[in-house]
This record gives sequence, structure tokens and C-alpha cells, in this order.
Amino acid sequence: LSKLFFLFPDPHFKRKKHKARIITPTLLAEYAHILRPGGLLYIATDVAALNAWMVRHLDAHPLFRRVPEEDMQADPCVAAVRDRTEEGIKVARNGGDKFLACYRRIPDQDAAAEFPGWDGFRPLKDGDGDADTATVDTTTGAAAAADAAEAGTADATAASDP
Repeated sequence: LSKLFFLFPDPHFKRKKHKARIITPTLLAEYAHILRPGGLLYIATDVAALNAWMVRHLDAHPLFRRVPEEDMQADPCVAAVRDRTEEGIKVARNGGDKFLACYRRIPDQDAAAEFPGWDGFRPLKDGDGDADTATVDTTTGAAAAADAAEAGTADATAASDP
């Protein structure tokens, strides 16, 4: 895939429902796995707290880098997402705020250079057909610590997705 869009997702306001949000460390690892290096992931919402959540998790993930605002202006998808989706039109009609960000999937080797110890995704199947699990430790760092603080736990892994 070359582009993924997460437009105006359900914010799941209740803390116990945050694990159902569409942007989590676990799901970002899945999205990175299917998105080609150089591919783009777009997020849009009208909820400031959800935008902060999604940006915090994407900024913390080793395989995504935010596309600068000036580069986004040249992307025709940005105007379409902001102004031509049903939800975008509704938010504008109601005078609400829209938050939009775009992230580029970086190559595994670039992430490995920046995050020592991370060796990329392993194949889904090994030579004899047994399933091999790709493990990406995205439960450390600022996003997980903030999630743990929100959940009121001392251990960041307790706040990560199962």
C-alpha cells in the first residue's frame, strides 16, 4: 500500500475504551508492516484530544516521520481530506476545528540506525511454515509513559494494548 487514511475516527473518550482507538502502538506496527517504505499515513479529526493522542503515538513510533506542513500543502490528498470528505464538510458547516497530519513510513534500516536494537520486521512465516511473530517494542518511550499516566498505572506495559 502507498497510502492509509484515518479520517475522523471514533474518539472513544472514556479512558477504558482508549484501547479501541484506531491509532495505538500495536496497530501502528501493523500499519507500518503493510505500508511500503515512503508510503503516507494521513490522520484527520475534529477532536483536539484525539489529535494529540494520534500525533503522540505516531511521533513515538520508529517507522513514521511527520511530513512538514509546507510539504503537505502540495499534496492534493490534503485538500480532499480537509475540504471534500463528508465529515470534513460537516465540521466546516458547524464551525468546528479540523486537525490534519501526515506521516511518511521510513525504511526499516533508517529506523534501525535511529533505534539501536530494533532489527525490523521478521517474515510472517519461517522456512518450515510455522508462524513467526513480528515483535516491535513500541511500548517504551513517551507515548507509553503518557498512556500509563492516563491509566493511573506505574508500569507503562500495563497501559499498552494486549
